[in-house]
Amino acid sequence: MGLRGEWDGSVRYALSTLMILACLLAGCQQVHSNVTRLSEMPAVGHGTFVIVPLKAQEGSLEFQTYAANTARHLQQHGYQLVMDTRQADFAVFLAYTVHNPQSVSGVMSLYGQIGGGYNRESGSFTMSGAYGSPYGTYSGSTCTAPTYIPYSRYHYTRVLLMNMVDLHKSTPTQLHTSFEGRVISSGSHRFEVVAGCLIDAMFDGFPGSNGETKMVQISLDSCSK
Repeated sequence: MGLRGEWDGSVRYALSTLMILACLLAGCQQVHSNVTRLSEMPAVGHGTFVIVPLKAQEGSLEFQTYAANTARHLQQHGYQLVMDTRQADFAVFLAYTVHNPQSVSGVMSLYGQIGGGYNRESGSFTMSGAYGSPYGTYSGSTCTAPTYIPYSRYHYTRVLLMNMVDLHKSTPTQLHTSFEGRVISSGSHRFEVVAGCLIDAMFDGFPGSNGETKMVQISLDSCSK
């Protein structure tokens, strides 16, 4: 096989191992979310809205980032952003949290070219010596055990909630909610890493069918920021 062949095999093994580990730890970069929406909003949006922080969100850069992303989505669906509640038709509220982060560990086996299994080899050889240069061929098979690589990561359950309150139908003692949305997603990324994916999932087919829960899959690389 030679040094070049051994080097190429080692490089392929290292690269393949890194790609598989990256896929495992990142969930192959796909964010799966279950989206539930209760809505009396029209299919074509109209009206003005303001995003109102909860008490704990006031002054939070994290909230401002999620609010700006949410506002862009609402504008794309026909709503107009205003900064004064007195000019708004709807007040939008966001809530987000992570439930029960758990440590997950185990081992991953690698087979075939990068870890083990059956391989058949063949070739030729020439020997030089005092009695000439005899020539021959060889063939055979080898069996190597798979390589096991341990891994450990955290698993998070991420939740995003969004409510839209109709300010014209509300009273000082009774709020009238026109939209309630809930996105639940589990994976190895923290909430802030996949927040754009969860907001995108919230607005997938917005405002959605009333009472329907659907699964939305989005590539992490394509999520809004």
